[in-house]
Amino acid sequence: MTSSDPFHVGIELYLMSIDEINELRQNIAITAFLEIELTDSLLIWEPLEYSNLTSINVKVKDIWTPDIVLRRTLDKQSDFIDADGHAVIYSDGRVIMWPYGRYTVSCKIFIGQFPFDEQTCLFDFMSWTNPSSKLVLSSNSTEINTGAYFENGEWTLKPGNVHHERKPYGDDTWDHVNFTFEL
Repeated sequence: MTSSDPFHVGIELYLMSIDEINELRQNIAITAFLEIELTDSLLIWEPLEYSNLTSINVKVKDIWTPDIVLRRTLDKQSDFIDADGHAVIYSDGRVIMWPYGRYTVSCKIFIGQFPFDEQTCLFDFMSWTNPSSKLVLSSNSTEINTGAYFENGEWTLKPGNVHHERKPYGDDTWDHVNFTFEL
């Protein structure tokens, strides 16, 4: 990787629960954790030189982290990755972080046909300050991971989809990873 190559950052969402759907406020709140993975060439080491050590755990505040934000959030926009969280660094330079929290976004809710209505809500992640020429976001998934999901008694969750898009802004483009929930 040269200094002009963009950083590649993978992002996955693991839904744990749907906490609130508020028709009056037009929002949805979920509890989830993300898996953010990148490779940092400055963090590569030879395991044989370090007692065959192939990974270490570090505080997130001690390493570079991408400035990923959730668009249209009703929560704090910055400091998405908790500085007190942990990351695992592997000898090949791979870094994995798992920020966890409650995420609230605006979502057009109409329950006029309840209980037969359907809602679609979008969780759109992007870099706050780095265009695609500097930071490329992607996801290996095509569906939202619900392995840790606790069923909601009021709503049925359909398989949500994941897609990447690159949107123009100014002289550059910005990568977005979108997780779409259908209820």
